[in-house]
Amino acid sequence: MDNEIDGDNDCVKEIVQRNSSFIPKRFILTENMVSKDEEITLLSAKTPVLDLALLSNGHEEEHKVLDEACKYWGFFLVINHGIPERILEDSDTLMLHGNASSQSYHGNACTYASELLSDTLPA
Repeated sequence: MDNEIDGDNDCVKEIVQRNSSFIPKRFILTENMVSKDEEITLLSAKTPVLDLALLSNGHEEEHKVLDEACKYWGFFLVINHGIPERILEDSDTLMLHGNASSQSYHGNACTYASELLSDTLPA
């Protein structure tokens, strides 16, 4: 059985891989952590969804979504980002293979745009 001391510093990935039922206290949001004047409630809370296409076109409501997500959540789901599905699938595959596989890429000269640029740069 898991105990608090063993898993208190684990990241989410480690907890899932261990199939643990213990949730560290830092991941638990209690009602006293949410002020009464905030619009979100624990019962109706949904992960914020940010539409990058709207945001990049100056859509005022989407700026509010971003502001609220950053203030109250610290994260958000991004849609209409323009990242090809193949790249997303490849990143999922990399994540599934764990840290050892990911570390094989550590230190390699690679940038976010390196794959996009590789087709345009002279050989």
